[in-house]
Amino acid sequence: MYNRNRTPEHHINRLIVYEKRPKSKLEFLPFRRKTFRGENSVLFIVNDPQNKNRAKMWCSLLHKLYHTHAMAANSLDPTKIRKYIDDHKIVSVLLLNLSNDSDKITISTENESIYSFLTRSFSFENLQYMVNQEDVQEYPISRLTTLFTIGQNVNLTNFFSFLTSFLQVHTKLSSEHKESRILALSEHNVRQNIPYNRVELHPTFMLQNDLQENDFAVIYNPFNYKYSVANVKSSSKIPVDEIIASPSIKNKLELWLQAKIVIHPVKKIISQKIQIQDVSKLADGNITVSEDIYQLVEEMGAEHYEVVNRATSASIDITRSEIIVGSSLAPGTIRMSYLQREFLDFEHPPDTLPPFYFQLFKNDSVLNQEQVEFLNTHYSKGRVHQIDTYEEKLKAKKILQNVGYNRAVIYPLPLKRNRKQLNILKRPFQFFLHWSIRPSSLKLKVIRPYSTDESSNIVRISKSVMSVLGVAENDLIQLAYRGRFITVPVLELDSTQLIKETNIICNESTINISIGIPAHLRHKLGIKQIGKICTVERDLKFLFRKNWNTQFLPILATIFTIYSLKIDDLWLKILMMVIIIPISSYITLSPVREKIPKI
Repeated sequence: MYNRNRTPEHHINRLIVYEKRPKSKLEFLPFRRKTFRGENSVLFIVNDPQNKNRAKMWCSLLHKLYHTHAMAANSLDPTKIRKYIDDHKIVSVLLLNLSNDSDKITISTENESIYSFLTRSFSFENLQYMVNQEDVQEYPISRLTTLFTIGQNVNLTNFFSFLTSFLQVHTKLSSEHKESRILALSEHNVRQNIPYNRVELHPTFMLQNDLQENDFAVIYNPFNYKYSVANVKSSSKIPVDEIIASPSIKNKLELWLQAKIVIHPVKKIISQKIQIQDVSKLADGNITVSEDIYQLVEEMGAEHYEVVNRATSASIDITRSEIIVGSSLAPGTIRMSYLQREFLDFEHPPDTLPPFYFQLFKNDSVLNQEQVEFLNTHYSKGRVHQIDTYEEKLKAKKILQNVGYNRAVIYPLPLKRNRKQLNILKRPFQFFLHWSIRPSSLKLKVIRPYSTDESSNIVRISKSVMSVLGVAENDLIQLAYRGRFITVPVLELDSTQLIKETNIICNESTINISIGIPAHLRHKLGIKQIGKICTVERDLKFLFRKNWNTQFLPILATIFTIYSLKIDDLWLKILMMVIIIPISSYITLSPVREKIPKI
């Protein structure tokens, strides 16, 4: 029986053992399946014309390691492969050609971004790999991204270390940027450790590579194949050919002083205009995009996306199904609801502007002298603006709109981790909780809590949000962010003054849609910086336990009443209890349930 807890190293070692056998003996191995359906949008095609079972064995391993689609194809039928690609919405095809004619691994791709990334990565005396752009042209396969020709006696352990990172990296590389760059790790430290995935680059380098602050880039260590997606900031204290990395990035990539790093911008979609969402689409939480943006989203092929305000780094996560096309919209247009615009700092003038964006906007030629002075007055030197009147807010919004502040950027996200499936015995109880108590959830913007809360395990939300969720102080709530979940007690965010001591907030409405989470809880959720959106829902199990005192006597009375009936059939009595006790609890829990009216 297959053990799902076996490590990747176990599967790779098993393959190495098989590869050392005489190839004729592989014909007798019991590999029957030749197609494996995966969870993401990448398809491995394994080709070995001389040995069908060997190709099937590799497919089985690739599927277990990476949960991708995998197909053993000894005769590469373009029609059959094309049908599979269309049926499963495959974005990238990786072809593994198992060869006996070479002692190297040759990687071939026509994609200029991937080719540049590979040549930069293998420029440090890596003798096992060769890179070219010609071999892949022999295979007329739709969406074929990269061809791997794997020879004899290669270091498979090293190859799978590389393949593990390449599988994730190659779908993130921006095709608009044809060249990857090599930078040396600087001895300097980052100005601050937030966000945790922060790197700092020289402004000239950023200008040359069309990067702005809060953009994302792939940071890759070519010596151990480890990578990270980093948040870019600017710094003038380093040479153009150096990079400053946060401690988190250094630890993850195992970097040392003056280590060589390959950097390439992440693919993204930049909008040109933000508009108000159509009223008929507000309830579903969708965003409407123009046809050109929708086409780019289709090409990315991800299931989850992050929409980011470049200037403030505020962002929201959306699923592929929440992006709909508006055929009448002008190119580059996105329509959002008021709440989405509020989350992204588009509805009100930003409380402050980073120096990078202040200089960028101030130097824009579209502004006249009066408008430049307005920006100087309210946003110079990272100050918090003092815009109080409605007229000044409109003026600030118009100025910022003219210089491109209202441009959302869309990034693809990796697959989110799914919530752990309940076993078959716990599912009826979970169904009962949903039926008798009724779930309720909201999306809230993450901010810092009170200074006194930083070492605690509590979070704070406003009184109106507590009412919407149907919870009281010290109740437990569940927080979810990109597949991570924690359960914490909640207290009321009742002091505007205390929350402004730890956050830059000018608009009172922002506090009402925010949740104060201590740093160590943000770390558990994988939230690298404030301004992100997490899902908050009330804990149904806690509310059931909290109201156990009101249920105990009715349940006990039900049991005694049924037990005292003159019915000789014990199973009939048990059946009556199973039916009546949940109904009794349902009625008893009405005050908790009806805090969330069903419309």
